[in-house]
Amino acid sequence: MTTRVAQVITKFVAGAGGITLRGSLALDPDRFSVTIFAPAGGPFADKAQHAGLQVVPLSHLAPVLSARGDLRAVRELTALFTSKKFDIVHTHSAKAGGVGRVAAQRAGLPAVVHSFHGLPFHEFQAPARRKAYIVLERRLGRITDQFLTDGAAVAAEAVRLRIAPPERIRAIASPIDTAEIIPVTVASRAEARRLLGVPPDMHVVGTVGR
Repeated sequence: MTTRVAQVITKFVAGAGGITLRGSLALDPDRFSVTIFAPAGGPFADKAQHAGLQVVPLSHLAPVLSARGDLRAVRELTALFTSKKFDIVHTHSAKAGGVGRVAAQRAGLPAVVHSFHGLPFHEFQAPARRKAYIVLERRLGRITDQFLTDGAAVAAEAVRLRIAPPERIRAIASPIDTAEIIPVTVASRAEARRLLGVPPDMHVVGTVGR
């Protein structure tokens, strides 16, 4: 019998959405059956379905805070979780993390995992708003069995703020589809220089950031 996994994401787009898709595809299909819950649309929905994953569009989950909309999203997910009887619910990012974890608890599902792709608060926010986010994440932490982060710094901050206990949080590397990596060859370097308009004999310094 396969383990039924529900992945819940606020927006199925690049960033957390890409990590969700690649992480789902990395699971052994003989052992895991994955369903992705996300608002309708998003560039990865077709990719996920083409790869054999089930994608269920959500009518009420949205990035913007809305008491009425969020309550509807909780009810919608609770009904879906109850009918499907998932073994694991894995939520991603702040909004899907809050709505999805509450819905999983209401549905009585056995295991809840949450991934922090960065924390939903920062030092430049108004103090009251920042404190409210921290308190909310602490409460959600009580109904979370395991936490995952994309980096050690996020994990350390979550532990420092008492959002997650150290024994239940892990920093893991984001999955990468090696098939999408272009091999570095003399020809590929020459083509890259041509596309960028860089002469063959000029030194190039590259940076990657966000």
